[in-house]
Amino acid sequence: MHNILVVAFLSLFLFSCNGSDNVEVVDEMLWLNQADPMEDFENAIARSDFRFIGLYGVGAYVPVVNIQCLNPEKDINFIKGTSDALEGYEHAKLNAIAQVYADNYNIRMLIYLQEHKWFECAL
Repeated sequence: MHNILVVAFLSLFLFSCNGSDNVEVVDEMLWLNQADPMEDFENAIARSDFRFIGLYGVGAYVPVVNIQCLNPEKDINFIKGTSDALEGYEHAKLNAIAQVYADNYNIRMLIYLQEHKWFECAL
């Protein structure tokens, strides 16, 4: 039974990382190559956009912030194309960048909102 689970997991991993990126998914994530979370955070504050950055995976999640404290419809701006089902090298690379970008952006937003007493939630 253990061998069947190992083979199933490896097959899933190999087929999800087969090297042929889904061009549409990758295209909608290419902006991350030039993204600057500090600049984007400052622009969001100037627009009074206080949403956190969310990512998709097995379930939706928001790095740094407890998603239970958020209203997904108004408090989260999800990065389209993020996923745990990676579709090749470029998709995997962009997902890694998305994670680092969201971590950096969200910690800045969290600190800003907490300093202004606009957000309180246990991490």
